[in-house]
Amino acid sequence: MVRQIIDFFAARKEPGGEAVRWMLVTLAVSLMPLWGSIIIFLLLKQSFDWGTFTNKAEFAIYAASYLGSSSYIITKNFKRKNFPLRPWFSISILVTLITVVICFAVVYVNNCNTSPSPLNLIFLRNITLVAFAISLLLAFMTFVEDLVLINFNFQAVEGEQFRKLNDDFDNLQGGK
Repeated sequence: MVRQIIDFFAARKEPGGEAVRWMLVTLAVSLMPLWGSIIIFLLLKQSFDWGTFTNKAEFAIYAASYLGSSSYIITKNFKRKNFPLRPWFSISILVTLITVVICFAVVYVNNCNTSPSPLNLIFLRNITLVAFAISLLLAFMTFVEDLVLINFNFQAVEGEQFRKLNDDFDNLQGGK
């Protein structure tokens, strides 16, 4: 059992490093509107706080984009049924996606309304930030598993299975 756990993590060491690089690049690029806004605020010497970038549930959109890519990775090659913990990942993505859709819709409708209702924007902002963190974690984990599956040597496994079948057949014939 301990050996299996060690093998599990060892098989994910190289894909894990690749997934970290992927995550850093996608975060840097997908959050460019945020970085650009911060730079402009700084250049104009205007004050701002993080609420400027989070109070309208903007991170719900960021979360949904990561959840969308994770959904694709989990559902591709569905007939092979080889993605580990597919039901768990699917349910996690669905729950997180429904949460961000509701948060964003409520905030957006409230902002478009001529007489906005008193919403607890800080609470909704915190929900979207937590959902964004969850979406990053899910995206990272699905990317690692996808890399493991892509790099999995199916031919070696099939060759080993063929060798074992051949040995079993030879043992059956020898037993006569």
